[in-house]
Amino acid sequence: LNERMGGGHFGKGLYLAEDAAKMDQYVTSDTDQNEGLGALHKLLYSSNQMNHPGRVYYAFACRTTLGFPIFSKDGQVDSRAPEQTVFAGPDERELARIPGVEPPMHYNAMVVETGPA
Repeated sequence: LNERMGGGHFGKGLYLAEDAAKMDQYVTSDTDQNEGLGALHKLLYSSNQMNHPGRVYYAFACRTTLGFPIFSKDGQVDSRAPEQTVFAGPDERELARIPGVEPPMHYNAMVVETGPA
């Protein structure tokens, strides 16, 4: 899994949910013409004497631990400390530093809470 391959409403990264039905909001389809997926197509289809079905959505079942998460309702600020931004920089690749922690460390995950911001 590589966070550089995905992105969405809450920045670049890997998206995990407790409910598999949530994935349909975030995945994009793979057609047999997608550039850069030739090795994957060969592994999944050609090497198994199968044809690509034309439109496929991939998902992984993962058991994860979050480490030290930051909580947000809007993906921009910490819902428990609104003065704290969620991301370390404008590229939204790395989460903010955990306040008051030495040596400095970044949050390991973002939990997006439902309900009004």
